[in-house]
Amino acid sequence: SVQKKLHNAGFYAEVNLGGDTLNKKIRNAELLHYNFICVVGAEEQAEISVNVRCRDDIGTKAKGQTVPLDVFIAQLNEISSSKSLSSKLSV
Repeated sequence: SVQKKLHNAGFYAEVNLGGDTLNKKIRNAELLHYNFICVVGAEEQAEISVNVRCRDDIGTKAKGQTVPLDVFIAQLNEISSSKSLSSKLSV
């Protein structure tokens, strides 16, 4: 459902439902240089939110911030419309 909402908002999103561990999935996404990695577990699914890891936050390998999905999409729209070179989320 997260992928569908992101696509409907005009953004590219992939889902990794493979058998790798969560850490391996996150590491693979980092190696592919995705701007944002959205992790959705049981907690996020219940809250309709995403745990966001941002490529521009160098050195933060810990759990990212949990953001309601609608707020995250609004922040992505803001970054996209500003045409900024930085992709850090506003908190």
